[in-house]
Amino acid sequence: NTEINLSFMRVGHTRCFVDGGFGFLRQQYRKSDVDPVAQLATAVNNSVGFNETCKFCWEWRQWDVFMAQFFMPIRNVMKYQNFKFLSSSPGKVFLSGSSELEDKVVTITKPAVTSSSLTEAGLPSILQPAGLSRDRATYLFTKIRQHCHPESQDITCPAPE
Repeated sequence: NTEINLSFMRVGHTRCFVDGGFGFLRQQYRKSDVDPVAQLATAVNNSVGFNETCKFCWEWRQWDVFMAQFFMPIRNVMKYQNFKFLSSSPGKVFLSGSSELEDKVVTITKPAVTSSSLTEAGLPSILQPAGLSRDRATYLFTKIRQHCHPESQDITCPAPE
């Protein structure tokens, strides 16, 4: 691969197939008795033929800190919809946007960065989820638990530790 093109939809033109799926899910959710996550999965699957749940185990990483070591931010990045990266121009990004913006090339790597320093860097550290604060757990237990089905109260709103 010698070229990567990354294109985003223009602001105001982002309606798509996925939006329709969320619309059908919203309608099904309003008609459903959804308490634990398993019932939410059922509501998703019953909302429309093309909605289907899948379970992912995510690892969140500190990409912002990691990337800041090697790359500089692009000024006014939200004004651009198209980003092109070429293997023949490492460290540069070709930007294009709406017709009133001029296409331009920006160097995004910091001066001391080399391809070997990027390769040797590995992956950023994994972020561990903080979990609920004691205040939030107390709120869920005292204010929300009463609205949950008895069989799901300990899952949705357990007693604060």
